[in-house]
Amino acid sequence: MHYRHTRKGNNNNMIKINHLTITQNKDLRDLVSDLTMTIQDGEKVAIIGEEGNGKSTLLRALMGEALPDFTIKGDIQSNLQSLAYIPQKLAEDLKKRSLHDYFFLDSTELDYSILYRLAEELHFDSDRFASDQEIGSLSGGEALKIQLIHELAKPFEILFLDEPSNDLDLETVDWLKRQIQKIRQTVIFISHDEDFLSQTADTIVHLRLVKHRKEAETLVEHLDYDRYSEQRKANFARQSQQAANDQRAYDKTIEKHRRVKQNVETALRATRNSTVGRLLAKKR
Repeated sequence: MHYRHTRKGNNNNMIKINHLTITQNKDLRDLVSDLTMTIQDGEKVAIIGEEGNGKSTLLRALMGEALPDFTIKGDIQSNLQSLAYIPQKLAEDLKKRSLHDYFFLDSTELDYSILYRLAEELHFDSDRFASDQEIGSLSGGEALKIQLIHELAKPFEILFLDEPSNDLDLETVDWLKRQIQKIRQTVIFISHDEDFLSQTADTIVHLRLVKHRKEAETLVEHLDYDRYSEQRKANFARQSQQAANDQRAYDKTIEKHRRVKQNVETALRATRNSTVGRLLAKKR
């Protein structure tokens, strides 16, 4: 099956993913394995997993980006016409742009009433929107704030966030949690922050590497993060108990074989000793 990312026009803003597998070309290692799911309008989807397991790659694939370093098989269908995206690191093409150009010369249509409201909520001086300061000169937290303001002030049907809480202070992280909770649009995001996850996600996509980190396993659960974590702990406890039971059964089997072997060896020694005794008696 070859990869297709198609957009279909209808009123139900959903993403359908069918048998999606993403393979890294340099080592032929699968990062996403046979992912099939439907993301409904308004769903809050968290992509989780260890570093290097392909979370950002999956996010970009769902956005329809070309990924020349990967082989992608499967099918992604969506009818989304507009999206907002905040990457994990400030994009190179933004670093040299001035705040003025970013907010006033961008081809994207911005709702300035939302723009100034968000600036006030995030305690960012809106007078700076007109400045010639380069975005690359901002602190990590400020650069993330102005991207949040910009992206949330434009029309979008889905919001993609890659590690959004990394450079934010606690107050702004709390603000972002509330934004995700209340907006009607779909949000797909990556995070390692368990508190952030527990207050925002209602669906979990877990990218795992199993069998000595050689095989990709992609899990989907339509649960919030707390329930998903409890389910994983319960599954782990069951698996651990089963492993312990299996070990005890194995130990009993080995002990039984040891006793049988010992009894046979004792009987053989007794037989040999009896035979030797009879031969010695005959020689006398």
